[in-house]
Amino acid sequence: MKLEKHYDGTRPVFDPTLPADMLQGLRVDTVEIQEAPAGARPRLLRTRRERLITGAVPFTITLVGMAVCDFVLGQLALSIMVGFLGLFLYFPVRLSEDGVKEEVFSLGFGLFWFLLGVWLSGFGGAFFPLLVVHLLRFGLFLLPGKAAEYVVPADRFVDPSTLGFEERKKLRWVQNACDRVERAQRLIPGFDGRSALIVLREEEWLVGRDLARIAPLSAEVERLKAEAASDRVREAMRPQVAAVEAAYREASQRLTRIGRYMGPVDAALTAYQEWEQLSQLARGTDGYTDLVAHGGSEPAGPLPHDLHGDPALHAARTAIGERVREAHEAAAWLASATRADG
Repeated sequence: MKLEKHYDGTRPVFDPTLPADMLQGLRVDTVEIQEAPAGARPRLLRTRRERLITGAVPFTITLVGMAVCDFVLGQLALSIMVGFLGLFLYFPVRLSEDGVKEEVFSLGFGLFWFLLGVWLSGFGGAFFPLLVVHLLRFGLFLLPGKAAEYVVPADRFVDPSTLGFEERKKLRWVQNACDRVERAQRLIPGFDGRSALIVLREEEWLVGRDLARIAPLSAEVERLKAEAASDRVREAMRPQVAAVEAAYREASQRLTRIGRYMGPVDAALTAYQEWEQLSQLARGTDGYTDLVAHGGSEPAGPLPHDLHGDPALHAARTAIGERVREAHEAAAWLASATRADG
């Protein structure tokens, strides 16, 4: 099945306890996975490499057999027979998603070209025409394989297309928070968001998992409320409504906690942007100086010829340091609050 980013920007969510080599390949906008039953073991399959190894065996055996028959024994018919039987020796470790159909197509294509190879063998031996046939057969055998194929249990991922609008909005907010921390980590010297990002990834998964459980029940409650024939029916629905609202409140508590951490992070990003803009002004004053010199009039205010020594730039650098320190303190609080919440 294909998991892809929703049109509103919400990405699929995966359990952060999945193997690290799987998570690296899964956290992209679009990924193909095999959905396994809940509770199954996640696996990373490299089916192309498997097919390369298993296909190389019959390919080599067949070529050696044909070479011996053609060049050593001089038995053209025997060489053709070896080449024919070799077409049936390609057995995959596991079938592709198309199942046996893919393997039958590969074999049928090989048999078709084998007939042409037999005809060509009458002009100079069977080895070289049938070598081309087996190269085609080997290539088609490799074709269904994939460099990486992910087998993910149904309870270890959330497809955003299964969520409602409100659920996606909440999940997208958490994902945007993760993106901003990664951006701060990439841009701001001294900013260390690695520990916070681990917590945020865990929170992203927990929020996504909880919202996936809430979404169908919330939709059902809304439908029942819209179809309720009387106040008595609506009164009878109060336990269901209360359960959904309680679940939403729990998810909202996680968002509030994340929001408290993101305040200093966003402030650090703003301070860094301010410093960048002031630095850009400092690098671009020569043209303005020439303009004033040739204009015959004094500028309305002082030009920042030495903005690196200007109080504004110094204040911006100081603000970055302060915001980074506050973000680190908020990250420690976030980890502590998350552990306390269980």
